[in-house]
Amino acid sequence: KQFFAQIVKSPLKNARAVAFGSTRRPNTLASKDENLKGLISSGTEIVTIFGKTWDLHVKDVLRVGLDENLKMIQVNK
Repeated sequence: KQFFAQIVKSPLKNARAVAFGSTRRPNTLASKDENLKGLISSGTEIVTIFGKTWDLHVKDVLRVGLDENLKMIQVNK
């Protein structure tokens, strides 16, 4: 938080500050996910969110089912 509070005020000539993080946690609403809230509150112009796509990572790292993983990376409008 401190880093982003300072970097968004700093003039950058050839770069942009970007907040980078993962999708919401399993079985959590995106609106309630603390990591996503942190990305949004970073104050950066750009936020990059990554999700797991390899079923091995989904099952063994996230320890969720493939359906829950798809829900975690789904964009709701």
